[in-house]
Amino acid sequence: MYSHLLLLFLFVDFCRVCRCEGTPSQPLFYPCMCTGSIKYVHQECLVQWLQYSKRQTCELCNHRFTFKPVYAPHTPSVVPLPVLFFGLLTAFRNVVVRFFHLLAVVVSWLFVVPLTVCRIYRCFFSGNLVGLLSLPLDILSTEHVIQDCIQGFLIVLVALTALFGCVWLREQLVIGGEPDWLADGEGAAEEGREGEEVETEGTGEAAAANQVFAVAGPVVAATALANNANDQANPNDEEGGGTQGLALPQQQLPQPEQPAVDDGVVPPGGNEPDFDAGAAMPPLTLERIFGLDGTMTFLEHVLWIIVLNIFFILFFASFPFYTGRTVISALGIKTALLTPAIELILFSFIGYVVMATLLIISHYVFKAIGLPRSVSYYAGLCYIYVKVPIIAFVELGIFTAFCGLWIDACSLGMFNASVAQRLRAFSYAPVVFSFIHWTMGLMYLFYVSSLFIIIRDVIRPGVLWFLPDFTDPDYRPVQDMISLPVTTYIQRLVVNLSLTGIIVILSIWLPTLITQKLLPGFLPFQMSLAYDSPVDYSVEIIILQIVMPFLLDGQFKVFLSAVLRHWCVGAAWMLGLRSYLLGDVAFKPSDEVVMADGRRISASILSRSTSGNTDGGNSTGHEGGNAGGGGGAENAAAPPPPTGGYAPYARPRFFVARLFGLLALLVISLVFISFAVLVVPVALGRLMLGHMGLSQTPHHDALTLLVGVCSLMGWAKTVLCLPMALQALCNVWFILVERAAHLTTWEGWRWLSEWTLGIGEWLRGNSFAPRWARREALAMMLPPLANAPVNDEGADAAALHRKQVLRELLLTLSVPLRLALLSTLLLVLLPASLGLLINLVVFIPVWVGPEKTLAIGFSESWIFGVMHLKVWMLILLVGPRWRVRDTIEEIHDEILHNWPTIHVFRIIRLSLPLFAIIGISLSFPFLLAYYLAPRLNVQPEVAFRYVYPLIFSLVLIGVLIYWQMRQCIKLYEQIKDAEYLIGRRLVNYGDSDNAEASAPNTSAEMGTQTDISMGSEIIAAGT
Repeated sequence: MYSHLLLLFLFVDFCRVCRCEGTPSQPLFYPCMCTGSIKYVHQECLVQWLQYSKRQTCELCNHRFTFKPVYAPHTPSVVPLPVLFFGLLTAFRNVVVRFFHLLAVVVSWLFVVPLTVCRIYRCFFSGNLVGLLSLPLDILSTEHVIQDCIQGFLIVLVALTALFGCVWLREQLVIGGEPDWLADGEGAAEEGREGEEVETEGTGEAAAANQVFAVAGPVVAATALANNANDQANPNDEEGGGTQGLALPQQQLPQPEQPAVDDGVVPPGGNEPDFDAGAAMPPLTLERIFGLDGTMTFLEHVLWIIVLNIFFILFFASFPFYTGRTVISALGIKTALLTPAIELILFSFIGYVVMATLLIISHYVFKAIGLPRSVSYYAGLCYIYVKVPIIAFVELGIFTAFCGLWIDACSLGMFNASVAQRLRAFSYAPVVFSFIHWTMGLMYLFYVSSLFIIIRDVIRPGVLWFLPDFTDPDYRPVQDMISLPVTTYIQRLVVNLSLTGIIVILSIWLPTLITQKLLPGFLPFQMSLAYDSPVDYSVEIIILQIVMPFLLDGQFKVFLSAVLRHWCVGAAWMLGLRSYLLGDVAFKPSDEVVMADGRRISASILSRSTSGNTDGGNSTGHEGGNAGGGGGAENAAAPPPPTGGYAPYARPRFFVARLFGLLALLVISLVFISFAVLVVPVALGRLMLGHMGLSQTPHHDALTLLVGVCSLMGWAKTVLCLPMALQALCNVWFILVERAAHLTTWEGWRWLSEWTLGIGEWLRGNSFAPRWARREALAMMLPPLANAPVNDEGADAAALHRKQVLRELLLTLSVPLRLALLSTLLLVLLPASLGLLINLVVFIPVWVGPEKTLAIGFSESWIFGVMHLKVWMLILLVGPRWRVRDTIEEIHDEILHNWPTIHVFRIIRLSLPLFAIIGISLSFPFLLAYYLAPRLNVQPEVAFRYVYPLIFSLVLIGVLIYWQMRQCIKLYEQIKDAEYLIGRRLVNYGDSDNAEASAPNTSAEMGTQTDISMGSEIIAAGT
C-alpha cells in the first residue's frame, strides 16, 4: 500500500512552492529550465515569491521568467485612434504633473530649505533686533541666492550630523554603560519612576488579578509550570524575579476564549486585535521622505527640517557663540586680528567649554543640596553630550590642524618660504588655508599611526605603553571619552603634542638644516607647475598611472617590517636590551624580571612557579635558553606568554642608562633615515631626468621624487628577483652540461663517420658502400640522447627530470614574454587607440582650425587614452552590472589571482570585442574618407578631419531614434494595457509564446500587477 502511494506521489506533478497539485483554476507551469520535483509551479505562488525575493530570474538556472499579457476578448488588433489619442493625452498629463511635482521637490529641498536656514542663521548671528524684524523680507530676498543656498546646505548637513551623533551617542551610553558618577543618579531616578508606576498601576491590580485567577485550572497549571521553568532558567536573577512573576502582564498569560465581537465594536482595553500598523501607514523610505514617490507628504518633512535647524541654530550655534564672546570680552582679550570664521570657531568652542563646566558644577550642586536625583542625573547626561563633542573636536580638529601647521613651519626651508608669506596666505583665504593644513595633519597622523601599528608587530608588547593600540579589539575611544575624566585627556593631549613636535623636528626640520649645510645648492625644492613641453606631462602620467600602481604595492609593509626588525636586533645587540625591546629570549636564573604590575622578581622564582607546565613548554623553554645564548639550557626559563598587552622582560644593570642610549640611537637613526629619504630619491630623479635629456627646463620636484622612488623600488624588485633568475641560469647550465655529456657517447657519431668516409670514397671515384647502410641502422639518425637503453628505469627517470627542468625553464622564460605582450596590448595599444579615437572625434574638430596643419602624436593620444580609460573603467565598475562590467572584473581577477603566470590568451579573448570596436571605429571612417573624398571633390585632409565627428553624430542620432522608437512602442503598449489588459499569464519554458512575448512585458511590470486572479479565471475558462 505504501509503495503504491509512493509511486503515486512520484508520478504526480506538484508546485515547488506550495507542494500542491494543479487544478483547472490553478494550473501548473514549467517556466524555467529546472526539472524534477522543482519543475512545476503555480502562477500565484511564483508571483508571490518573486515579489518577496525581489528577483525576476530563477535562483537555480538563472532563467528569466516570462509573462504574456492576456487581453479582453473584444480587443482589436490595432488600438483605435480615439483610444490612442485619449491615452496620449493622459500620458502627457501625467508627464506634466510629474514634472511640476519634481520641480516642487527640487525647489523645496535645494532652494527653500537651505535658503531659509541660511537667512535665519544670519539673522541670529547679526546681533541686533533689526535683523530679526526684517527676517521675512530677508528670506524672500534674491541677493546672493546661490551662495546662501550653498551655505545653508552646509548648515543643514551639520545640523543633521549633530542630530544623528546625539542618537548614536545615546546608543553608546546604553550599550557600553554610563560612568559611575552618573549611574548613581540614574538608579535613584529609576527608583522614583518605578514608585510612580506602582502607584499608577495599583488601581488596576485587582481587576487584573481577577482576570488572571479566573482562568481554568489547566491554564493555571501551565502558567505555574512556565514560572517554575523561568525560575530554573534564571536562578541568579537579582532584580526581583518573584515580583516579576506576580506582575506578569495579562497579554503574556493564556487567555480563555472570548465571545465573538462585531466588526464595529472595539474590545475592552481599546486595542483592535486585527490592526496592522504596517498596512495602515506605508514604510518611510527615502523616496517618501524626499517626495519622489509622487505624494505631497514631503512638505511636512521640509517643515520639520526647517524647525529642527532653527532649534539647532538657536541652542547649539548662537547660544554657545554669544556665551564665548561674552567670556572673551569679560576677560579683556583682543581678537581684532582674527578672521570672522576663526572667531566663530573660537567663540563657539569657548562657549561649549563654559556650558560643560556649568553643567558638571550643576550636577554636583544639585546632588549636594538634595534636589531630586533625576535633576542631577539629567544635568550630568547633558554634560556628557557636550563633553564628548568637545574632546572629539580637540582631537580631530585642533590637534590635527596643529600637526599640519607645525609640519609647514618646520618645512619652510625646503621651499624657500617665510612666515610672512604664510600669514598673507592665511589672511587671503583663511578657510582654504586651514583646510589644507588640517588635511596635512590628518595624513601625517594616518601614516604615523600606520607606522606605529607595524612597530607594535615587531617589538615586545608593552614597550609602547603610552600610546593607544588601535588594533586592540577592546579599544573603544567613545567609551573612553564618556568615562575618563577631562584631566586624563589633557595629559594625553600634552603627551601627543610633545611627541608630535619632537618627531616633526627630528624628521623634517633637522634633516632640512643638515641638507642646507652639507648640500648648499640642493634646496629649495621646485614646486611650480609649468609645462613648457609635453614631455613633463607624459612622464607624470606614466608615473602616476602605470609605474606607481605596479611598484608601490603591499610588499612595502613587509619590507618595512623587516627593516624595523633588523634595526631592533642591532640596537638590542649593541645595548643589551634584547629582552626589553623584543622579548624573544629566555630568562637567565640571575635575571630580574619585571612583571605587568611593576613587581621585580627573580627568574629562578619565575621558573619554579612555572615548573608545573607541560613537558612541551619545558622543552620550549630549553630551546629558548639555547637561542638566548646567555647560559645553559637547563638553567634558562622561557618568558611567559604576553597577557593583557604586556610581556615580562629581564631588567639588566644600568637599565636607565641603556634606555638613554636607545633614545639617542633612535634619534640618530631617525635623522639619518629622514635625511636619506629627503635627498636620495630627489637627487636620483634629477640625475635620471638629466641623463634622459630632460634637463632643459626646471622640473617639478614632485616628479623627480616619483622618478627616484620608482627607480629605487624597481632596483629593489630586481634584487628580489635575482634568486629566481640565478636558478633559471643554473637550470640552463645543467641542461647544457647534460646534453654535452650525452653527445660524447652518441652512437650516431659512428654513423656520421661511416657516411663521411663513404662519400669521400665516392668522390675519389670508388663505389659508395658504407657499412651502416642497413634499414635498421637508419634509426640512429634521430637517436635518444641517452647513454643507457630506453627501457631502463633510470633513463626514464632522468628523461622525466629533464622534461620537468625544461618545462620550468620555459615557464620562467615565458613569464617576461607574456607580461611584455600583455603590457603592450593593454597598456600601450589600447590606451593609444582609444586616445586617438577621442582626439579624432572630439578634440581635433574643436581645437584645430581648418587653416592649421593636422599633426597627430603618439604621446598625446596615449596620454588622453590613459586618462579616459581609467575614468571609464571607474564609471563602469560603479555602475549597474552588465556584460562589459563582468568582462572587466574577469580580466582584473585573472591578473590579480594568477600574477605573474597570467593566461594571456584568455585576457586577449575577453578584450577582443573592445579592440574590434575601437579598430572598426578608427578604420571605417578613414577608408570612407579615403575613397569618397576624391569623388566628392573634397580635400583628403578636410574629409579625414571631419568624417569622424560626422560618423559619430550619425551613430548617436541612430541610437536616439532607436531609443525613441522603443519609448513609443512602450507607450503604445501601456495605452493598450490600460484599456484592454485583464491579466498576465506565465509562459512555459520552450513554448512558442516565449519567443512572442516582448521584453517590456517581462520586466518590472510583473511585480505590480494586481489582477493575477482575473488572469487565472481566464486561464481556467480556456482550459
